[in-house]
Amino acid sequence: MWGHDAQKNYAAIVSRTLALSQAEVLSRARGYVRRMVDLLGGIDLEAICGLRPPSGVFGRLFGGAGDRIDSPREFEAARVELDQLIALTGAAIEPLLELKEALEEQARLIRAVTTEIEAAALAAAFLSEHHTTDQPALSRRFLERSMSLTQTVLQIRGGASLHDNQGEQPLRLISAIQDVVLVAMPGWLGTMAALTTASSARRQPNPTEVGEHQQQLRTILQQLKA
Repeated sequence: MWGHDAQKNYAAIVSRTLALSQAEVLSRARGYVRRMVDLLGGIDLEAICGLRPPSGVFGRLFGGAGDRIDSPREFEAARVELDQLIALTGAAIEPLLELKEALEEQARLIRAVTTEIEAAALAAAFLSEHHTTDQPALSRRFLERSMSLTQTVLQIRGGASLHDNQGEQPLRLISAIQDVVLVAMPGWLGTMAALTTASSARRQPNPTEVGEHQQQLRTILQQLKA
């Protein structure tokens, strides 16, 4: 049973990490972010700001406009939904941060138990060689444990990318929510509201203004999709 407890601990840690990576709060947050990406990806700023005409009914029917948001009225409806999504995501941030801490702790535990298993494998190999002459049966037992423990270490290293991904995906999502959804997006939506208000007040935004806001929108989308 040399090193057996460490092997069992590793299996339990991996199982726990998998369960955490599939937490219900994560699936809800992913759904919110997907909907944000759909809405933001459909925004046509040039049409909304009057730099080119919207697609209109016939454009939508025959031009494949799909879910394009290309008028101030449509943008306002999208902004209201985006505000709702931001509020829902913000309400989930505390359990998400607790989940983040739990995932980071699991990663630390995996590193620690891997070191423990590797040390047990090396010790078993040493003891096997040490007892080769005086206790050959015991030597064989230690050799078997060394091989089993070494195989576990190889499996851990072989599956490292998978385990890392299980933990890193939720962590990336939580970081995107903290930095983009709760900070960058509200600021962008606020300036866009002012821009569309100016547009409706007959001060048409110039191409430079719209281009800057378009670049900010692209950056937000890239960060949400990362």
